[in-house]
Amino acid sequence: MEIREGEKAGNWYRRLTCSRECNGKLISQSRLERFHEERLAPYPYEWTGPEGDALRTQIRERDCHTCQLCGDLPGLKEHPVHHIDYNKHNLHPSNLITLCPGCHGKTNQNRERWQEILAAYMREREILGEVAA
Repeated sequence: MEIREGEKAGNWYRRLTCSRECNGKLISQSRLERFHEERLAPYPYEWTGPEGDALRTQIRERDCHTCQLCGDLPGLKEHPVHHIDYNKHNLHPSNLITLCPGCHGKTNQNRERWQEILAAYMREREILGEVAA
């Protein structure tokens, strides 16, 4: 196989996979495995136990039970509390934010961008004294 001008040498060219199609499957599979590893990693007991319930309640009260992105109020069920840096073990209040289910779902796409947006938002709140540093 030859590389055309301007074309990048992918795994298929370096003979790690047999074709571009197989290369796409390999990339998709590795992304899927990484997603499941992150998604299925257990939350610490401090988050799932009674202390976690109290912490989530504290964060929701701090955020006035309102989604901090769209301003939505909860219906029958409380809004989820999101880990800004996606680290389930970082339970510092400045890393936690109340989001509605719709906005919380959006944060699972393009995580780096959302991490920057939400971290900047929390830094601004810290400066204004709304959140303890």
